[in-house]
Amino acid sequence: MKVLLDTTEFIKAIKILDKIKGDVTVVTALNASSVNLIKADGSSTLIKSIDSQLIQDGRIAIPQEIVNLIKKLQPGKLTLTDTKIETETRTIQFEPTTTYMSTDDFSMCEEAFRTTESELHRMVEVKYAAAQDEVRPILNGVYFNQNETCALDGFRLSIRKGSYSSDKSFVVDKKTIEVLDSILDTKLDREVVVTISANQVNFTIPGEVELVGRLLEGTPVKYEQILPREFNVISKIDVKALKDEINFIGSSKPKIVKMKFTEELLELSTLSSLGGLTGILKCPTIFNNSDGEFAIAFNPKYIREALKNYKEDIEFRFNGCASPLIITKDGKNLEMILPVRMS
Repeated sequence: MKVLLDTTEFIKAIKILDKIKGDVTVVTALNASSVNLIKADGSSTLIKSIDSQLIQDGRIAIPQEIVNLIKKLQPGKLTLTDTKIETETRTIQFEPTTTYMSTDDFSMCEEAFRTTESELHRMVEVKYAAAQDEVRPILNGVYFNQNETCALDGFRLSIRKGSYSSDKSFVVDKKTIEVLDSILDTKLDREVVVTISANQVNFTIPGEVELVGRLLEGTPVKYEQILPREFNVISKIDVKALKDEINFIGSSKPKIVKMKFTEELLELSTLSSLGGLTGILKCPTIFNNSDGEFAIAFNPKYIREALKNYKEDIEFRFNGCASPLIITKDGKNLEMILPVRMS
């Protein structure tokens, strides 16, 4: 194999592939205008295309220690062969490995949907709620259910509703989702094509990059059936003010934060080794079938993580101190958190 590459573009592609912790990077040159760089671990394969000038086609596997040296090359033109990387001033000679990754079956997929990078980034925000469960591995990923995504771990649940259309349902391993989110560029906001086969999923930005991941086996939880539909307490929350109070309360690293709602105020309090901490913010609350006062407690870590992706005012919805909290903004984003027992 022999190809001419732009060093800067080659290094940029290598850094994208570094999102996966593989031992080798495979370079495949099969057409006159581009090469594919491929890297894989146990659950995901990342493929990045860059422009090139083909002199002789072929495929090589470059060890990671050589890849790290390539990152130190100066901008300019680079010649890559089976055993040598050469610029105007530097030469790297190496022994290619015998490890190759086949991509022959990557195209055996059916389209699930198309969307944009910014929307897909929002859809995979749910990943924070995915479980690490050896007994039920189906919970260790993000469930794509037609135009919704969902993740849950038995203590909390997160849902996003998209604007695209799809009739497919599948669960993607959380590690693949984390790699996907790291390569999405919401500023460029390019189209993403999502395709699936019996056991894998492809996320492709045409002409740029492709991520191949595995699908989890099993029957997903019917999350729609566990969501409450009616609420006795609804509070309007200023997200920034609530985050500030949660961070203040959380500075003592408590295991539980208590929330007490009245018609106009929300009081947060906790006890820790540092003593008692209390924060108060304005919070208009509507009480149905209640006496105008309501108290409930949560793991503060779960509250903090649920609020992370919200910047505008939201609603807290409850049915009682033993029922889950629903956090939502416009029906497209929804979080559910189970309360903890107050002593």
